[in-house]
Amino acid sequence: MQTVFSSAARKATNALMCAILLVFPLFTGTSGYSDITRWKFIFIAVAVSVWFAAAAVLCIRYKTLPHMSAPAALCAAFALWAAVSAFASPWFPQTLLGASRYTGLVTVLIYALIFIAAALFGVQRRVYIYMIAASCAVCCLVASAQLLGCGVLYPNGYDYYDGGVRYVGTFLGTIGNTNLLAAFLAIAVPVCWLSASFGMRASAALAASGALGTFVLCASGSAGGLLAVAVSAAVATPLLAGRGKLPRFLRVIAVSAAAAALSAPWIGKAALLGFAAAAALMAAAALFGHLVPQERAAVMTVALEMIAVIAMLAVIYFFPPADGHLAELSSILHGEIRGEFGSSRLMIWQQALALVPERPLLGGGPGTLSLRLDVEFSRYFPELEQTLTTYTDNAHNVYISYLVDLGLPGLALYLALIAVSIAVALKRRSVQSLIILPAMVAAWTESFFGLGLCLTAPVMWAVWGLLFAREETTYDFGVETNGQEKAAKTDIRRPCDNGAGDLSARTLGNEAHCQSDSVDDTGAGDDSTGSNSNSDAYPDPDA
Repeated sequence: MQTVFSSAARKATNALMCAILLVFPLFTGTSGYSDITRWKFIFIAVAVSVWFAAAAVLCIRYKTLPHMSAPAALCAAFALWAAVSAFASPWFPQTLLGASRYTGLVTVLIYALIFIAAALFGVQRRVYIYMIAASCAVCCLVASAQLLGCGVLYPNGYDYYDGGVRYVGTFLGTIGNTNLLAAFLAIAVPVCWLSASFGMRASAALAASGALGTFVLCASGSAGGLLAVAVSAAVATPLLAGRGKLPRFLRVIAVSAAAAALSAPWIGKAALLGFAAAAALMAAAALFGHLVPQERAAVMTVALEMIAVIAMLAVIYFFPPADGHLAELSSILHGEIRGEFGSSRLMIWQQALALVPERPLLGGGPGTLSLRLDVEFSRYFPELEQTLTTYTDNAHNVYISYLVDLGLPGLALYLALIAVSIAVALKRRSVQSLIILPAMVAAWTESFFGLGLCLTAPVMWAVWGLLFAREETTYDFGVETNGQEKAAKTDIRRPCDNGAGDLSARTLGNEAHCQSDSVDDTGAGDDSTGSNSNSDAYPDPDA
């Protein structure tokens, strides 16, 4: 009976994973960017509700309950604490859906159910990797067309280059706001890189999808997304070096570096730097296997990465750039910290953290930050001949958001889940786990600058849950064992058990539910602003 129940539950979960990883990132609803947040919320709410109903029917029919693993129980505890915070909040019942952009308790419960479904009934299927790569490729092809001037998904004849001129924010692909697009690509790009490096079938297509994602990240100017994928590459390098996969990985990264160079002005300094990096990576890939013994490869790569980081910080410290985020980093290294750094993110973080002592244990409740945070920005738009004022309703840092909304216990449970995830992935060391872990590291890094909205977060929670899922056979990857490369072959075995935002305009007549925000989508944001009198009048920059 338990076997039949598990089989049926796995089928239902497989359908949910396919919907989240393939369809959800590409789904925009019927109004393009005008109402994309609401449509994506409806999609994920319906998908998870159908799965939950199916799981409930199976539990009743077979008179059994799933065994809760430790990670699933920890995630359930996180959701339970969110419920306690929501019902104890003085802003209840606004905590159910959230005061803005569906950040309330219902959304937290959706995330938890996605994670639990993947962790308890999911299987680390290779087809999921192809789905992520496919959705990444299609999304980035749409973004590339928009970068060429195509106005698809934009309302009122707008296009990408009207951002900051005719509307607030910048929007690309099938996600919308480029900050949120970066959150999706921070997961998809490392997945493509690593799966291609492990020699999966269609590895060339996987590498191409990763390169296309890198191109869009660079073209959109998403510093947070670029930092996230760079951190994931740094984490993956020693893991791959110990398996003899580093030369292939370096070649894959070289292709993405060349794609990044194409996003820069032709023959400009950035383009030349990108092509030089690509050439250096190809040279390193050719020489690495001959110069470094495999048994010492992991230690050597960690040492080289540490030297590279120290050298980079030294250059930034002693030879500060004239402007940009690196110039801000140089100022911070010199002890000069200003609130406007990170496109005013530091100021937003300071004001959000100042709210914590008011309700340190229970927080304000899910989705109440916008009711408590008072940060306004003004900017004169010469094209419109008027000054527009906006206010932020998001901390632009997922960890600070959880701290303010759910209190110290809520953040502690979330961080504990991250720690358990890292420990489990390093212990299992399966190919699938080593593909997922760097992607999750990228997601957690991007969350430090990101919005954490329902337009992309379901993908993160699904991939996160799959880190604890049952393993599919790894032989098709050509996995190295005891220093020898296994020939790629198909091994048919049973899996083994192992424990937003919307772009809207007044003429559209739509009823936007969210507030304008001044911080944009460079991964660290931008100082663009919009009207606070009517959220329909100007696009929401964060979704």
